[in-house]
Amino acid sequence: GCWCYDIYGICKEKFLYPEVGCTSISDEAVIEILSECGLGKLIHFEELNDSKQEAFWLNLSDGEKQLIALCRAVLKKPKLLFIDEALSNLSQDRIHWLFNKLEALSITAVTISHRADHDALIQQHHHKKLTLFGDGSGRWTVERI
Repeated sequence: GCWCYDIYGICKEKFLYPEVGCTSISDEAVIEILSECGLGKLIHFEELNDSKQEAFWLNLSDGEKQLIALCRAVLKKPKLLFIDEALSNLSQDRIHWLFNKLEALSITAVTISHRADHDALIQQHHHKKLTLFGDGSGRWTVERI
């Protein structure tokens, strides 16, 4: 079946999903982002036979899958990007790469994370922090970082 990381078709189509056939994003843009984010091994993906392609997609790590989803979003260059628990399996250098790329493209990120160990890292790339208290009171705070 199809799921967000295993879309049938050529590699570029996988990155442009669900807009298969999109012509506004060039092959060069896809190759550039793959190279930048550490997924360069996907550049020659189409040279593999069908069974190797299937095995390749099934063997991607959770971090690589998250990175593919984030690259898809970056390629579309939205003004606002909600990142909801999509960093949990990324290394620190991939997280820095992502937020630096978003900043370079003037994409505003709203990041949701429950991982305390990511707090300091994520805060380096944001201006405000919203904290929701999970005590049922509905309390919250906003602070400048």
